[in-house]
Amino acid sequence: AVLGFARRARSMETDLTAKALLDSLEEYLPVKTTTSAVMQIIRQSDIGKDPVTVRGLYWRLVPHTPDFSVEQALARELELDLASPGGHEAAKANLNDTDPARREMAVRLLGGKSREEKSGHGDLWASLAKLAKDPDAAVSLRVRLALMDLGQPPEPVALAERLIDAPAALCRIAESRLLALAADS
Repeated sequence: AVLGFARRARSMETDLTAKALLDSLEEYLPVKTTTSAVMQIIRQSDIGKDPVTVRGLYWRLVPHTPDFSVEQALARELELDLASPGGHEAAKANLNDTDPARREMAVRLLGGKSREEKSGHGDLWASLAKLAKDPDAAVSLRVRLALMDLGQPPEPVALAERLIDAPAALCRIAESRLLALAADS
């Protein structure tokens, strides 16, 4: 019912309204169709005129991505936000979030930037390196991959150790890196 109302209204006048909508859907968000619909509503609503509010809503959805395709779609939205004023700082702030899904998304976004963009943020390497021993396997593995992208020498053993507990989609990325390292040496 909430999704139907939000679709018809095409408007979330304030962050409080958007927050109330998300709060009412909280228990349903781990369902692919619900999370995808909420993302679409945010994109289409009047709230889209305020990038800071949209950014907050998208980051709030991160722990509720029920599968890899929804996570990919949300990552694309947040990646676009990186270029907007405050986007990089918001992603960096999420490196310290209590939720591991938000930490991993922040690492994914910040570690996936081009080398030219990375050179403009000299403290990025140090910020990511602090998370290399994160207790969450997905965060730790994502950090190790990002550090390799930043030019740190590869650590095959450290990558392989995290394959046991990390999500399958992320493990496939790490496995392809390990195979590439094996082919090179």
